[in-house]
Amino acid sequence: MKKIVFIFAPLLLLIGCSKEEAVVPDELQQNRAPGAFALISPVAEAQTDILDITFEWEAAQDPDDDTVTYDLYLYRDGSSPERVAENLTGTSYVMESRYP
Repeated sequence: MKKIVFIFAPLLLLIGCSKEEAVVPDELQQNRAPGAFALISPVAEAQTDILDITFEWEAAQDPDDDTVTYDLYLYRDGSSPERVAENLTGTSYVMESRYP
C-alpha cells in the first residue's frame, strides 16, 4: 500500500506545480476605463457666434484596447448640459447651425 502512495505522490507534485497561469474568461475580466483626453479646439469655455463649429479632441487610450466612443455635451449660460452628439468614434465633430 505504501508503494502506491509513493508512486502517486511525485505524479501529483508534477501536476500541481505547473508554471502556467490560470486563464480568466473575457466575461469575468473587469473592463477598465479609457484614459483622460483633452479638447483641442475650440478652447474650453469659448463663446462664439459662428454657426458651424468643429470640435476636435485628443484620442483617449483604452488599456483593454476596446473601441472608445465619445458623447458631446454643450452648456448654455449656466444651464444643465445638453447632449448634442453621441457614440462618436472619431476625434472631431462638426456641429452645424442646428443648435438652438
